[in-house]
Amino acid sequence: MHIKERPEDFVVVEKSIVAHEKDDCIIIDVEKRDWDTTLLVRELARRCGVSHKSVGYAGLKDKRAVTRQKMSVYGVDEETVTRVRIPGASIAVVGRGDRIEVGDLGGNTFDIVVRGIEMDTCALAELLDASVQRLETDGGFVNYFGYQRFGLSRPVTADVGKALVRKDYEDAVRTYIGAAYPADPYREVRSAFLEGMGFKEAYNAFPPSLSYERAMLFSLYETGGDYRRALLALPSRLLMLFVHAYQSALFNRIVEARLETIPVAVAELGDMIVMERQGTRAFTTVNASNMRAVQARLSKDISVACPLLGHRSVLPRSTMGRIAGEILESEGMSLQDFENKDMPVLGSSGSGREILARCHDLSYQINGQAGDLSCSTHFTLGKGSYATVFLQQLFGCGIYPAGGEDL
Repeated sequence: MHIKERPEDFVVVEKSIVAHEKDDCIIIDVEKRDWDTTLLVRELARRCGVSHKSVGYAGLKDKRAVTRQKMSVYGVDEETVTRVRIPGASIAVVGRGDRIEVGDLGGNTFDIVVRGIEMDTCALAELLDASVQRLETDGGFVNYFGYQRFGLSRPVTADVGKALVRKDYEDAVRTYIGAAYPADPYREVRSAFLEGMGFKEAYNAFPPSLSYERAMLFSLYETGGDYRRALLALPSRLLMLFVHAYQSALFNRIVEARLETIPVAVAELGDMIVMERQGTRAFTTVNASNMRAVQARLSKDISVACPLLGHRSVLPRSTMGRIAGEILESEGMSLQDFENKDMPVLGSSGSGREILARCHDLSYQINGQAGDLSCSTHFTLGKGSYATVFLQQLFGCGIYPAGGEDL
């Protein structure tokens, strides 16, 4: 099965949150088709005559898709924004508000068509009915991080993140620049770099489209091989993305191992749980006095939390904590490794994430017949949950973009 055969097969509408304390930004509704979010932001900023840092947005949206979200633009008047025209995007001024920051959203609503279904209509209907029943019993789906976090045709982000946490800057740089995978169109030049191609020669050999790799190679040539300095050629947000990818990979491993013995909607003494209180997430520990109340609400509005490991993480005194400790040990890591005094931008104190995510307003329609079967789905997820992960659990198999990677 696959998705994104065409952009209209993947429609996302973000539930953006706009504050109004300063009202120092122009707030716009942006609908884009087949645009990378960061590239669109840069193009929007260029046409408004401001830095790309003046454009705020709550979340990155899929490229091969039709997406709608709010953005904020600082340092420009409404008339200038109104005149902006970008092919493949429509922009409408909706008022004034505060800068929109990453995370300022209440969730996303999706309309996604799944194609390439190799079963008959009855079998698909039975599969989906059984999946919906399981989701209702559990109160949601397992909240794994999706392939978008790690890469698909070239899944190197977590490997780079692990090297950064270990402070092995040479390994991080060489992995990011040189790690080659079969589906990567630039695998030959990457392999040549790892096999000893000089920094200047590699800089000239890498195509302009690989701008981050070239920026690091230029730094390596100028400094004679200072790998730490080479990392500083990358945006700090990208550097943290690597560390977050490693934390996410560890999260997935911990949750997967726990699910081998404990159902997703079951809590143990010592587990951490997370709940929403007045728009904020609150954590507490499961103990003898609240166990019954916790268990009654796990299939409704709270979830066991798994740590996103960092230097301030406290592992729960439960199976979750034991598994996390064992996986850390197998990685040759300690929690303190996530602190980085040399490059503070790479440090992470850690946090927690629900292992059970909710889906709302789910509906689906089966189209066509055996040999040309598709399924149109509609659903809403909270922020941070992946539509692809939900679909994989709904359909019970891997579901990836048609034609390869699309991140």
